[in-house]
Amino acid sequence: MGIERVEYKPWEGEKKGRLHRIYSMVKKVFKHKTKSKGFLIFLIIGIVLVHVFPIITNSLTPHSMLTPEMMIAQGMGLEEEGGYLTGLFLLFTLLLAAVVCSDLVSQDLKDNSFILYFS
Repeated sequence: MGIERVEYKPWEGEKKGRLHRIYSMVKKVFKHKTKSKGFLIFLIIGIVLVHVFPIITNSLTPHSMLTPEMMIAQGMGLEEEGGYLTGLFLLFTLLLAAVVCSDLVSQDLKDNSFILYFS
């Protein structure tokens, strides 16, 4: 039995834009991560702590004028004076990135592709 010749066939499709490629990667990772109940619980608790509580407390506390900019700044921890959640948005974002990226890096280490990326 002879060896069959494998011929190279170049790809003839069009390359999508950078934003579309990033979107498809994020969508794939998000679909993979939302299968985990622990990740979903972490995401829901983080959203409630970072966004819902500041909106409720800012609405109930006395103030002279309530603006959308003030609500956004308070919720994201950007307000420097009087914000009890200062930096909570940053902390939640860092923890979320660590949880997502650690899983992706461990998968690459298992497949030995991590070494290939950095060589």
